[in-house]
Amino acid sequence: MTPVAAAVAMPSSSHSKPMTTAVAGMAKEEVAAGTIIQLEAAELLAKYTHYCQVCGKGFKRDANLRMHMRAHGDEYKSSAALANPAKAAVVRNATAAPSSGAATTRSLYSCPHEGCRWNRKHAKFQPLKSVICAKNHYKRSHCPKMYVCNRCNRKHFSVLSDLRTHEKHCGDHRWLCSCGTSFSRKDKLIGHLALFSGHQPAVPLDRQANGGDRRSSSMSPWTTQLGT
Repeated sequence: MTPVAAAVAMPSSSHSKPMTTAVAGMAKEEVAAGTIIQLEAAELLAKYTHYCQVCGKGFKRDANLRMHMRAHGDEYKSSAALANPAKAAVVRNATAAPSSGAATTRSLYSCPHEGCRWNRKHAKFQPLKSVICAKNHYKRSHCPKMYVCNRCNRKHFSVLSDLRTHEKHCGDHRWLCSCGTSFSRKDKLIGHLALFSGHQPAVPLDRQANGGDRRSSSMSPWTTQLGT
């Protein structure tokens, strides 16, 4: 996994707001679907968004922080402490809604890049469902592709997990069409067959899949190293 020259500087986050999402300077807007939260670009590019209130260690996901907190005492091992706060809030709102008549709300996210379809000012705005979705969307759509595949040296990615997913099947063209075109994924072959009438799998799909399983014994050292 090799970062290319054009990289985005990842700003470091402060530990001043423990056990909370780093939302300094964010803008909020109440809409029918829920609360729209717009994080700044620096917050979306920060390595961590959650911090331990005891030791200051940073985490990318709230669930990882809650698991970490168990090491700091029994008070963090209760069901209430380990519960997902977002899901708990939805349950509370749903329970209170029938009696109070209040609408159930949830937190949704807006891209800070103006002109983007996922920006709240866009005419066809579509909110992002979580902080992780907002972070990945911003990197994929508005940041340089920093990571290049070492196997094909052609595909570039801005999200590291996308590179790792690509490397699992890079160079593995085992799905064949009768026209001679090969694909690394079954769904790509099926899409190809749907586009061109008269095209058929060169080998029945179930036989191609079984043949692909047998090739695992001859995997390259590079693929074996990735699996470990």
